[in-house]
Amino acid sequence: MQSPYFNSNKKVVELYKYIRTAAPRFTTQRLERQQTFKHLYPSQKFKEIKLQQLMSELLKLIEKFWVQQDFDTKRLPKNLSLIKSYRQKGLYVYWEKEMPKVEITLTTETSKLEAADIHLYDFFLALEQHQAIEAAEQRNREPNLQEVSDKLDCYYIVNKLKYYCKALNYQRFQTTSYDWAMIETVLQEVEKKKWLDIPAVAIYYHGVKTLLENEAVEIHFEQLKQLLHQYARKWSSKAQNIELVGPPVLCS
Repeated sequence: MQSPYFNSNKKVVELYKYIRTAAPRFTTQRLERQQTFKHLYPSQKFKEIKLQQLMSELLKLIEKFWVQQDFDTKRLPKNLSLIKSYRQKGLYVYWEKEMPKVEITLTTETSKLEAADIHLYDFFLALEQHQAIEAAEQRNREPNLQEVSDKLDCYYIVNKLKYYCKALNYQRFQTTSYDWAMIETVLQEVEKKKWLDIPAVAIYYHGVKTLLENEAVEIHFEQLKQLLHQYARKWSSKAQNIELVGPPVLCS
């Protein structure tokens, strides 16, 4: 609040400090609007709109702080933002220097990410390569379109299966109707084997198949258990989003 980069209104700082004097219960009569206004503007007549504007500014600063605080704790979004800035400013020497660092960060920080987020960042990296090639007008170079398509498909399939798994689980307890467009197409695509080599896809696929309770439910459940035991430590605690409780499973 005291940084001129974020805030130039000193009254916002005063308002914040005044409110803090009532912490942690904030029940004091001193926080009534007219009392607050009198503290901030002792020689002025009470104006509701003026106090509301000040409170609005304070709220926006708090929201900015929350966003900045969250952003500062995540290396990958920061690194991706940096290489995007280098590309947009045409500083390709620095872009090429930073790009491998982002790829290494994605590899080394998978244990801090949810499984679906790993594939989201994979897609962002492929897209960044594509945009850099296009921006540099390298017409003799293939613009990374196949990789962009593959990474996008993977991210979509992982999330489609993840939320279909959630829906199937929810329907075990509540009568709810969902329209899951293209889910049969996605399942058929996954069954072509290529996608089952991707751990997150395989986990959610076998989770779905277990929840569908078909004739092969035990087979899918055993494969699901093996995959979870194999990859449990490679992602964050939220990564699998599958709670193993015996067939059928719960996807959370």
